[in-house]
Order: sequence, then C-alpha cells, then structure tokens
Amino acid sequence: MNPITLRFPPPLEKDFLDYYFRKSLKQIRVAMTLGASLFLAYGIVDMWARPDVFRKIWFIRYAVDGPVFLALLLLSLSPVFRRIVQPAFSFVILVAGLSTVVVLTISQYPAKYYAYAGIGQILMYAYAFTRLRFIYASIVSLVVSVTYIVAASIIGIPRGLVLLATAFLLTVNLVGMFASYYMEYYIRENYVQNRIVQLRTDELAAKNNELSNKNRELVQSREELLRSAKRIDLVFAALSEALPGTILDEKYEIAEKIGSGGFGTVYRATHLILRHSVAIKVFRPSMGPDPAKSLERCRIEGISACRVHHRNAVTVLDFGVSAGIAYMVMELLQGRSLQEERNRLGLFSPARTLDILIPVCSVLAEAHASGIIHRDIKPANIFLHRSRDGETAKVVDFGVARLMADDSTLHSETLTEAGSIIGTPAYMSPERLTEKPYDGRADVYSVGVIMYEMLCGHLPFRSSDGNYWSLIMSQITQSPLSPKRINAAIPDALDALVLKALSKNPQNRPTAKQLEELLTELLPTLPRDLATDGPGGRQTGPGQTASGLSDTELIQTVESARETVAVKAISIDNAEDTNKRDEPLT
Repeated sequence: MNPITLRFPPPLEKDFLDYYFRKSLKQIRVAMTLGASLFLAYGIVDMWARPDVFRKIWFIRYAVDGPVFLALLLLSLSPVFRRIVQPAFSFVILVAGLSTVVVLTISQYPAKYYAYAGIGQILMYAYAFTRLRFIYASIVSLVVSVTYIVAASIIGIPRGLVLLATAFLLTVNLVGMFASYYMEYYIRENYVQNRIVQLRTDELAAKNNELSNKNRELVQSREELLRSAKRIDLVFAALSEALPGTILDEKYEIAEKIGSGGFGTVYRATHLILRHSVAIKVFRPSMGPDPAKSLERCRIEGISACRVHHRNAVTVLDFGVSAGIAYMVMELLQGRSLQEERNRLGLFSPARTLDILIPVCSVLAEAHASGIIHRDIKPANIFLHRSRDGETAKVVDFGVARLMADDSTLHSETLTEAGSIIGTPAYMSPERLTEKPYDGRADVYSVGVIMYEMLCGHLPFRSSDGNYWSLIMSQITQSPLSPKRINAAIPDALDALVLKALSKNPQNRPTAKQLEELLTELLPTLPRDLATDGPGGRQTGPGQTASGLSDTELIQTVESARETVAVKAISIDNAEDTNKRDEPLT
C-alpha cells in the first residue's frame, strides 16, 4: 500500500473498494439521512435568524439541497451506486457547502459573521460521518473552505473576521484530514490482515479437506487390505490342510504339519531321492500390492541363513517357488524352543543359562562378521535341538535379518516399509525402537534381555496392562533392576555382564564375539545344579547344552523321538508366540 495515496496495486485495490463499499454502505445511508435531516431542519432557525431572506434560503434548502440528498439516497438502492458512491457523495457535500456560501452572500449583518460555523459543520460531517475516502473528503472540504474565504473577502466582511474564519477552517481541515487519513489507513490495514487470515483459513480448509480425502482413502485401503488378508488366510488355511500327502516340485513328499506362524506353515517332509527327513516351510502369500516383495523377503531369509556357516545356526538346504508359493527346505530339528523350556522351568541356573547362550553369541558373532544382523533374537527363535549327541542350541528365523553387506542384488533395505519397525518389542534395543542407526550390538541387547529373563524368571521391562507403547517407553527410558537383587544366586561378574549387555548406549555394550568370550571365561567358575544342568554336572561339548534328563531318559527319548517328541522346524516366525509380549511388531 502506498502510504501517500493510500492505494493498493490495481487488482488488490479493486477488491478493497468492493470490500469497503460492502462494509460502509449502511453507514453511508445513515449519514445521508442524518445530513439531509439536519440541513432541512435548519430552515426553522432561518425564520428568526434571517427573517428578511428566509424565503430565499428555504428555496435553496428545499428546492436544491433537499432533492439532491433525496436523489443520492435513492441512488444508493441501485447497483450503479457501488461504482459512483465516492464522487456522488462528494458532489452532494459540495452542493451543500456552496449553498451555505450562497446563504452567506444573501444574508444581512450580523448573520454574515457566523456563517463560517455552518461551513465548519459541513467539513466535520464530510470528514467524520460520510465514510468518504481521504482523497475525496480532503478535496471537497478544501474547495468549500476556499470558496467561503474568497466569498467572504469579496462581500466585504471585515478582514479580522475573515482571518478568524480562515484560521478556524484551516484547523478543522487539518484535524479532519488527519482523522480521515488514519481512519482509512487502519481500515486498509485491517483489510490486509483479514485477507491474510482468510487466505490462511482457505489453505487450512483445503489441506484439511485433502487430509480428510486421504484418510477416507486410507480407511478404504485398510478395509480392502483386511478383506484381502481374510481371503488370503482362508485360501492359505485350505492350502495348509491340503498339502500333507502331496509332492512338491517332484522332490519332496509333504507329511504332517508341525508348526505355523504369521509368515507361513512348517511341514515334516521327505526328500524322495535321498529318503532324508527335512522340514519345509511354505510361506504365506503377501497381502500387499507387491507379491514380489514377499518372495524377496523369503529369499533373503535363505540367503541370511546360508551365509552363517555355524553348527548352531539352522541349515537351509533348498529354496524354490512352486505355483507362486515360496518354500524353503531346512534341516529337521527335534526338541523344544527356549520359550517352551522357559515356560516349563521358569528359572534357569547361571550355568545352564550360559550353556545355551554362549553358542547363540557364537552364531551372532559369525553372522555379524558376515554382514548380517538377526534383528529378532528371542526365546522363540532359539531352539534346543535334541540328538544322540545331546542338546544343541540352534539360532533360527533369519526372516527379518538385515543384510549389511554392500550387495546391490539383495535390495534388503526395500523390505522394510518406511516408518515400520520389525522385531519383538520386549527384546528390541532402544536404538531400534527409536529408529536410530544400529549394528550387531542391537542383537547383543536382545541376548541381554534373554539372559535377564532366564536368570530372573521375567523380563527386565514389563507392561502390567499389556500395552506395547508403555513397554517400548520403558525399554527406551528406564534402567533395569540388577538381576542379583532378584536372584541372589547370580554371581557378581554375571550380573555385571547382563547389565552391560543391556546398556542404553550401544557403544557401552560388548560385541557378540566379546560377550561370547566373557561368558566362556565365566562358565567354568559357575556351580552346576544336578536337577537342571545335567547329571553329575558334566560339561558339554562346544555348542551343546546338558539335556536336563537322566541317561536312561535321554536314550528312551532319542529312540522314540519320531513317535513322541514334538517336531519343530525353523520358520520366519517359528511358532506363534503364546505370550502377547513376544508378538513381533511390524
């Protein structure tokens, strides 16, 4: 806005004039009515103030000024009035002012002396009541003032009275112009602020409308996904029941189902040529729009497991796709998961805890050296495999592993959707829960949680109401209670190792290799419990644990394994966790 002319650039000026007209029309009509009424009412005063010429004055008032005011009032009802309101109203005020000057010239003394008071009233009316813009009010007022002063000088009014009238009218004009200028200035400023607010309101309304549309689309998409998931579940459930007894890719004869979970179903099977028992995991089809992503996740599980060459990691034998369904062939394991063993025993001795977790650390050290982070270490993914050689801990389920190696053919990062977290909250490290960069020490944190749980009988962080988010906040913000305060049988050195593995700062945690070495060094110093650590407290070989059974029970168990022992195979999610705290968060 130009501060001198009080004008906006052309497009905005037109909008302002329309706005100003709408806001001031009612006041303009009131001002016209009030001005006409007062101007005509002064005719009564003329009868005794100017008795000699009041008829002439009445003619001016009622035959000239009155019709002009009335014409303007009627014109205000017309649409044309919007375009001519400022010059038209200025013309009416000019007519009224010049009429007053004419009255001055025909009046007799002493009426001539106080005629400037009427001019002053007209000026105040023009500046304050009419809502004339500053430029129009100033021009018409100055014209009327100058005309009066010139007329007063011509008709012979004493010079002193002319000077007094000039000073008076000058003062009125200065005060009126000042008031009119700032009144219009602030009206224009207010208009700009209102326009900005309106623009912001319109933008917010448009964004809210856009968000509402997107929310509706998301709701529809979610409903469609749920319907699709239900259809896939029904189809896959039917397929799972139909697969036993069939031949897969002319190589594997599928037998009974031995496990199922969120990502697929595991079957006992036989290699037809080698007559060798295996476990086959059939992956559940993806319910997303990109089935290839589901197959890629399956492929990466196989790649991850194959890269870890360790006797305590599950062995992957084959991978393929048959009729659009991905499957993976693995060694057949017998025994139970650490989760099931935990549910059975509740509490582990320090020696048995280390017997199980030292091989786990060894596997993770190998995986990390190969550029793989497991990302879902938990009791359900540690399997206690029983064979004639005893009990061997096996790390399973590389389905959510992250490949750290620079291999452009894997595209592993595309398998995790933006904003999602894969894993099990109760065992996840703080840096993963907060979506910060992480490395293999995230798996070490998970081992620390498992150690704490085995030694204390419960997790270091728990949620009383089963709320995931309160559990996550505890993982991120709280420090665990010392295990030794819960179980006095825990040695100080092991207590310190558990707390070190559970450090919030990953830089303060040992690597998987360092933790393996520290636990291995500590193991010989621990006493053994005959009831839980094996007969006679005997030491097991590398990668093995004591069976927890007597020699006779162990032989009977091995010989009757195919008939009586629950067979477990390795899957992306193993079997679905029975406890809600172990459910994976994706």
